[in-house]
Amino acid sequence: MNSSHREWATLNDCHVTQDNVFNKYLFKAKDGMYHDYVFTTRGEPEVIRMKEAGVEAAHNNCIRCHQDQVVDAKPEGTVDNHKANMTDRKCYKEVPHGKIRARESRV
Repeated sequence: MNSSHREWATLNDCHVTQDNVFNKYLFKAKDGMYHDYVFTTRGEPEVIRMKEAGVEAAHNNCIRCHQDQVVDAKPEGTVDNHKANMTDRKCYKEVPHGKIRARESRV
């Protein structure tokens, strides 16, 4: 509800792979089974971190939605550097979930 993306995207739009329907539901099934297992066995970590597949899905979805803006957002102009930046959460940490508002919200 507090995300700067709340008016344009849902959690699944950002955190679930969107390349095709089969991969989308396979990702949701694997992720859902993992969450069921962790919560059933009371094995939740204190700090929740995305697995590599989740980082990859979120990264690809950022680029999918912001492909016209990604060139400006990528440090040193390479996709690898942009991915490293997101993995370090320098961008992701503050924009959709933090206190920084989306560009559209600043107007």
